[in-house]
Amino acid sequence: MSRSHLSQERFAPRAAFALAAAVVAALLLLAPRTTLWDRDESRFARSAVEMLSSGDFLVPTFAGELRPHKPPLLPWLMALSTSVLGPTEVAFRLWSALAHGASVLLTFAAGRRLAGGTSPLLGAALLALSPLALLEGAAATADALLLAGLTGVLAVFADAATGGVRPRHLVLGALASAVAQLAKGPVAFALPLLGLGGALLLVPGAFRERRRLAVLLAASSILGLLPVLGWGLLADAATNGRLLSEAIGTHVIGRTLAPMEGHGSGLLVGPLYYGAVLLVGFSPFTLFLPSAWARVRSGGGLAPGARAILLGSVLAPLLLFSVVATKLPHYLLPAFPALALLAAEAAGAGERRGLVAGGLLLAPVVVAALAALTAIVTVPPLAALRAPAAVAIVAIAAEVALALVLLRSGHTRAAAATLLAGTAVALVATAGFGLPALERWKPVPRLAAEARRAVGDAPAATLGFEEPSVFVYFGPGPVERLASEADAARWARGEGPGLLVTTRAGLERLVAREGLLPLVPVARQGGMNVSKGEPVELVALARGGPWTMAPR
Repeated sequence: MSRSHLSQERFAPRAAFALAAAVVAALLLLAPRTTLWDRDESRFARSAVEMLSSGDFLVPTFAGELRPHKPPLLPWLMALSTSVLGPTEVAFRLWSALAHGASVLLTFAAGRRLAGGTSPLLGAALLALSPLALLEGAAATADALLLAGLTGVLAVFADAATGGVRPRHLVLGALASAVAQLAKGPVAFALPLLGLGGALLLVPGAFRERRRLAVLLAASSILGLLPVLGWGLLADAATNGRLLSEAIGTHVIGRTLAPMEGHGSGLLVGPLYYGAVLLVGFSPFTLFLPSAWARVRSGGGLAPGARAILLGSVLAPLLLFSVVATKLPHYLLPAFPALALLAAEAAGAGERRGLVAGGLLLAPVVVAALAALTAIVTVPPLAALRAPAAVAIVAIAAEVALALVLLRSGHTRAAAATLLAGTAVALVATAGFGLPALERWKPVPRLAAEARRAVGDAPAATLGFEEPSVFVYFGPGPVERLASEADAARWARGEGPGLLVTTRAGLERLVAREGLLPLVPVARQGGMNVSKGEPVELVALARGGPWTMAPR
């Protein structure tokens, strides 16, 4: 082994650790700059707060009601960080940031076994800065944990496939599978079996220990299932059979057969939908995907087993979720580590076939992004976003122009590095400075802060506006749901201090039906109901004290 090769072998892991640490640090710096977004972030956060408050870590709830949507790994972890840091955005988003850093490192580890050369480090960097993966790493949701667990399964399988199956692979594979399954449930059991199992079945001659690898995959998946099954049976018994009935019947089978919450399309639309997700969510690195496909078809670069593993890991989410009726962008995320390694291998090898096709894929995304950012700069109501949008315009235009020049000169690696640098600048501008500027359009956190200054920690109730952020920012105590104006009138005449949250239209209906009530308005805020994409004006009214309208 040459001295330069030894130097590269020592440098690459250190660089991967530095990359992962930098990404985690950036995400944690971003975490407190924006309040939680409706609806998923607030649902997970409130579930963790209720676990801490009730002491019941077995049955996840939201607003006091059973929440069977996901297994409880993320609320458990959030409860741990919240017990130390308090109910803050950093505490809620900490685990997604750490999970994204882990996915970066595990992509590097898988790449060292499957690709070699500079591809592992470049692939880790592509995953680190892919917009969809980075978005999930910044959000207080379970998808970053799922990605970390599944990428761990990929890395363990790659190590076993190339170096021989060892006892440690069963332990590590089961641990990674358990993390993924405790984060998201049955999908984390199915994807490795479809992707990696499919590779073993369809390309049997590429694996020396095919049977042992099949046993490893099956056994680690089943062992990873045991913690989820144990929790599920205990929680199901505690809820008299409701948890598994709703979790499996409604949120697995129901989500598969029919769109949930309006997120769905027909079977034939699935590949087109996820193709669009890929173009945007993996941009600008989609430039290298046709080149990667050209190398896969020609058999160049990667060993047959490595090609099968990576292709299986890409195709399994695409095929599975194209069939599932409910469709959401983050469903495609498990394909991204393998996509990143395939793109990195093509770029690192200087592959030029397919670059024209890659440019055609990237062009509409760049044009759309520049058009949207230009609109932000020129539209007066968006003045607070002008500076970050302008920086993003310059970064995107410069990176694309310079990358094209480098590609024409045959410097594919330098072009990839340019895209990485430009994407980092654009993301820092838009996420680090653009998203905080949107806070003035999120009425709930501002309304809660204003009302608490006037009333203090009085118990809250809500009428006609039940976005999950209400239960987070008007907590940590219980927030009562009032089903009708009559219920609100009874609540208003109750004893003790309290806060009623409703819309302006809801307040008008309440007064029209119930007349004047012993309520004093203490806060009002306008903004957007982000979940529904429509304007809303919220008011907070106090009962049970000599309250006055809080200063604006």
